Amino acid sequence: MNSVIALQEHGHSVWLDFLARGFVAKGELKKLIDEVGLRGVTSNPSIFEKAIDSSDEYDDEIQNRLQQNDCRVGDLYEKLVVEDIRHAADVVRPVYDATGSVDGYVSVEVSPYLAMETDATVAEAKRLWGEIDRKNVMIKVTATDARLSEAFAARGGDIGHVASVASFFVSRIDSAVDKLLDEKNTKANDPDEKVRLAALKGKVAIANAKLAYQRYLRLFAAERWKQLAAKGAKPQRLLWTSTGTKNKACRDVMYVEELIGPNTVNTMPPATLEAFREHGQVCDTLQANIDQAQRVLEELERAGISLDDVTSKPTEEGVRLFADAADKLLGALAKKRASVLGDRLDRQTFALREDFKAALQGLAEHWRARGAIRRLWQHDKSIWTRADEDRWLGWLDSVGEAYRSITEYQDFADDMRRAAIDEAVPVEVLSAALFARFRSRREHTFAEKILSAMRKGFGGHIEPKAPHP
Repeated sequence: MNSVIALQEHGHSVWLDFLARGFVAKGELKKLIDEVGLRGVTSNPSIFEKAIDSSDEYDDEIQNRLQQNDCRVGDLYEKLVVEDIRHAADVVRPVYDATGSVDGYVSVEVSPYLAMETDATVAEAKRLWGEIDRKNVMIKVTATDARLSEAFAARGGDIGHVASVASFFVSRIDSAVDKLLDEKNTKANDPDEKVRLAALKGKVAIANAKLAYQRYLRLFAAERWKQLAAKGAKPQRLLWTSTGTKNKACRDVMYVEELIGPNTVNTMPPATLEAFREHGQVCDTLQANIDQAQRVLEELERAGISLDDVTSKPTEEGVRLFADAADKLLGALAKKRASVLGDRLDRQTFALREDFKAALQGLAEHWRARGAIRRLWQHDKSIWTRADEDRWLGWLDSVGEAYRSITEYQDFADDMRRAAIDEAVPVEVLSAALFARFRSRREHTFAEKILSAMRKGFGGHIEPKAPHP
């Protein structure tokens, strides 16, 4: 039995933290499922950015879509991602069916731009779920209400169909802590202290994860959970993510081998999955050496490093990191769109002095980094004085509004041709008629609206000429 399948006997599932169009189309995902024992897939903007920007796999579809009808970069991105998620979900669906909806999922992330807007995040998650239209898709959000299942059950919902995981980052904790340990070691004079500091490197993340799992076990042994379980609820599983080893001095599969236990998932990057297949060792480790894990965290505190400070970064910073990844992805897609549209895309060029050019680039990056460009398009007055700036930003939507009314303009042209009006019509009358067309349906045609306005303006004596033969 291969090591990945052996993990299943310990209640531990392996998902893949990677997705790309060719990977699915060429059958590589199916092969990992059938031959290796893969049971799910996770995705994020960074994964799609690499897939779209670093290959030509999407170029044909991008070109075909844009030649048919131009669209915004964000809409183009969603079309590409939705198709990828659907195809991957279809490939993984047999696992979903065979495991009774325990595994067999593909995850997709709600826009990180909505991370601070709870209602908008919920609405977007529902919309995305409906757009993808696959049961075995998990929608990733930045946070969740701890009582969500209870509220759903209270409304009479079938909580037996609710499945979720709680992502728990691992290796990036060690990366942050090890950097702090190195800084302290450099400043330390006591040889014994240097030894203690060095001994903590590469150990904090696993110790933290093991203690988190102990808390997880206590939560799901409580009466509150038992009541939900009696109604058919599935336990939320812990999903270890960021499990690729970044410190070359450490074993390349240590974030897999040390975190094996029931009701857990490890989503691995391809290199880690391959390494574990080659030399990974399988045994129950997640509940082993708990006392030692506690001592590691006590020693870290003794060294003057707060794990809370490392793991509890300000929400704004976390949101910014996710938004940066999305910015990079949309930027890569914008370049491909510009290449396809060529001269059809309106462009502006500026000839600036070098000092002005540098200042402008710095200001543009400042706006991007703080999300001001997105907020501008959302008519967010907090960019300026928070007074009334949102009231004079309607011009931003003028092109979109006109595009959405294209059928009205086409009808207008048709009505004019049918009416064959040759009279000189004052601009004021045309404006009134055009306004009436979009605000009233009392007259049947645009020509009738024009005649109505002209009669009011000229005493009712104007009639259309007979249509031209």
